[in-house]
Amino acid sequence: IFSLEWVDNNSYRINSQSASKAVEAAGAGSGNATPVVLGDWNGGNHQKWNVEAWGDGTYKLSPRHAPGKLFDVEGVYVYNGAGVHLWDQHGGDNQRYFIQSSSCT
Repeated sequence: IFSLEWVDNNSYRINSQSASKAVEAAGAGSGNATPVVLGDWNGGNHQKWNVEAWGDGTYKLSPRHAPGKLFDVEGVYVYNGAGVHLWDQHGGDNQRYFIQSSSCT
């Protein structure tokens, strides 16, 4: 479970509920295949995510420092352990995410 926390200018911090870490582009990288990892929050633009609707009930996530790249599940894998990285927008299912309200703490 991840939570979205509004930061500023329509950007959000994505928090891992289990690890108390923020989702970030590793090393503030901005190229294709830059890993998306968990790290301690420092407020960098590589940790701030723009959330934009695709128009079909799903959302795309792009890091503020690299708005042309999206949060992308590698190779459209559906198995445990699939990697997540930045990639150019192509609109595949591996770049579409549901955001739901939850009462989890």
